[in-house]
Amino acid sequence: MYLDLGRETPQDFNSSDLAKAIVGVPSDYTLGDTNLSFKTPQSVNFDFQTGLSEKYQLLGMINARWVEWTKFNIAPQGITDVVKEPLAEYGDDAYSVEVALGKQFTPKFAGEIRAGYDSGTGEPLSLLGPYDSVKSLALGGSYDVTDQFKVSAGAQYMWFEGGTAYSKLPVEKTLSERTMAKFDDGTGYALGVKLGYHF
Repeated sequence: MYLDLGRETPQDFNSSDLAKAIVGVPSDYTLGDTNLSFKTPQSVNFDFQTGLSEKYQLLGMINARWVEWTKFNIAPQGITDVVKEPLAEYGDDAYSVEVALGKQFTPKFAGEIRAGYDSGTGEPLSLLGPYDSVKSLALGGSYDVTDQFKVSAGAQYMWFEGGTAYSKLPVEKTLSERTMAKFDDGTGYALGVKLGYHF
């Protein structure tokens, strides 16, 4: 288990054309004070694995993580004066859990099955990461072709929980929430192959 207390990260959004494009101002527009330092959120990580059965060659693994996203935001004064809200903030802390079972089928071939859950950070969703919680199921295996050459492959299927992304903008001299996008639940998959050669 280990603890990440976060890091201080200096940024100058005034010199970034990307930041100006995000807030909707021309690249030659000069904002107010955009220098800031922000601290990445602290996290607690727990990784554990143990042999379950010597007879059946079974290995069990658990990985868990908690991140304090509610204490994190990016809010340079010059930009928040324009958009009336932080560039980034999150409604909930996030936690994730992954459980895996591995088996050695032969001296050369091993496989595993893995299931995971990530709680997400709640609404409003980010337009750069338009989903909340994620469930996943994965299968993988590795085969020793020779003593030096190994082939590994895996496939993962994911279920995404959608939600709403909204922004706070002045409307008739009051502050109200404006829906920017609504995302439906969705699914996705990932495939991977790794070739390894040991000298």
